[in-house]
Amino acid sequence: MINVVYGYDVSKMIIAPAILGLLAYVITIPIWNKYAKDFPIWIKHTFQYGGILVLVALYFLYVQDTGEIEMTPKW
Repeated sequence: MINVVYGYDVSKMIIAPAILGLLAYVITIPIWNKYAKDFPIWIKHTFQYGGILVLVALYFLYVQDTGEIEMTPKW
């Protein structure tokens, strides 16, 4: 959350920090959602593992103002 507020180099990032933050918030829903018992298991796994892959991709799309490519704790 804090990584999209400050400490990034927007000129080196592939996607805008606002979109990166929005995706980071929204993609957690399919990962930790409680699906109904009759929900198809393959769709559930696609949503969950796909969401995890998106989070990993967002981690590596973030470019700090120091030029490093990764998110870091800022508190």
